[in-house]
Amino acid sequence: EQIPDLRRRWLHRKVANALSTHSSLAHHHPAILAEHYEKSHDPSIAFQFWVLAAQHARRIHAVSNALDYFSQAEQQLKLANDLTTRQIYEFYNEWSKMAFDVEKLELIKQISQTLLQLGYERRSDLLIGAAHDVLSDAYMLERKNQEALESNLLAQKFFDQTRDTQAIRQMYNRRGFYHILLNQFSEAKQALNAALQQPGDEKDPYYLRLLADTHNQLSLLWMFSG
Repeated sequence: EQIPDLRRRWLHRKVANALSTHSSLAHHHPAILAEHYEKSHDPSIAFQFWVLAAQHARRIHAVSNALDYFSQAEQQLKLANDLTTRQIYEFYNEWSKMAFDVEKLELIKQISQTLLQLGYERRSDLLIGAAHDVLSDAYMLERKNQEALESNLLAQKFFDQTRDTQAIRQMYNRRGFYHILLNQFSEAKQALNAALQQPGDEKDPYYLRLLADTHNQLSLLWMFSG
C-alpha cells in the first residue's frame, strides 16, 4: 500500500497478465484475475473476468458468491467506456435470470430499471425491450400474471425493431409460460411455436439452452391442457 499508485496499478496489471497465461487459472479462479485487473484500473477486462467468476460460481451452485461477482462486474461496467450494447444486454440478462431463479424480487426490479436507463441513454431498443421483459419476471414472482404478460407484450414493440433472434426467442418463451399460467393454452402454443421459428446456431450453447427451455414450456402446455 506504500507503493505509489501508478506503480501499484502497473504491478497488478503485470501480475494479472502473468496469471492469465496459466493453463487453468482463468477458467477455475477468474475472480483472482478480476481483482487484479480491477486494481490495475482496467475496468473492461475486470468486468469480463467478474462475469466469468459469476458464471463459474453459478455452475457450482455457490449462489451468494455468484450474486456478489455479478455486483462486482456491474461496478466495473459503470467505469468502462468501451463495452458494447450487446455485452451489456447479455450481462444483465444472465444476472436477471439468476435473480429470478433465487427469487430476488428487488434485484430483478433494480436490473430492469438500470436496463431502462441505459437503453434511453444509448437509444437502444434492445436494452429498453430487455428492461420490460425482465420486469415481467418481477410481476410473475408477485403472482401478477396479467401484468407480466402486458410487460412482455410491451417488450416486443422494442425487440421487433432490433430483429435480435436471441432476445425475441426468450421473450416468446416467457410469453408462453405466462399464457399457460393464465390458462390461455392456444395463445401459449402460438407463442412457443413463434419461439421455435426463430433461427439460431446449433453450435451455440446459449441457443441450445433457449431451445431446451422452449420444449420444456411446450411439455408444460401439453400437461396442463391434457
